[in-house]
Amino acid sequence: MPPADAGPSAVGDQVQLTDPKGRHYTFTLEEGKNFHTHKGSFPHDELIGAPEGSVVRTTGNVAYLALRPLLPDYVLSMPRGAAVVYPKDAGRSWPSPTSSPARASWRPG
Repeated sequence: MPPADAGPSAVGDQVQLTDPKGRHYTFTLEEGKNFHTHKGSFPHDELIGAPEGSVVRTTGNVAYLALRPLLPDYVLSMPRGAAVVYPKDAGRSWPSPTSSPARASWRPG
């Protein structure tokens, strides 16, 4: 399997669009689908086979820069759910004064 950043975009690749204000939109390319925003839409087929760094325009004539997402961008765009934290568990996740490396050599008395 070739690396994700080799060659033109293909069906199933993750793509990150950047709008003129710097907002990011991450999605998976699918044949026959459209990307929609309040500024217009464009078909995924325009990006399939296009090189990284291509600029696509929506029906509202807004330009988006298409790149492959970096790892931090990919992680931030992953879906995440709410987690219930009970009070007895919250104490374990709270850092203690002896948990930092600077405090490792400190000893009382």
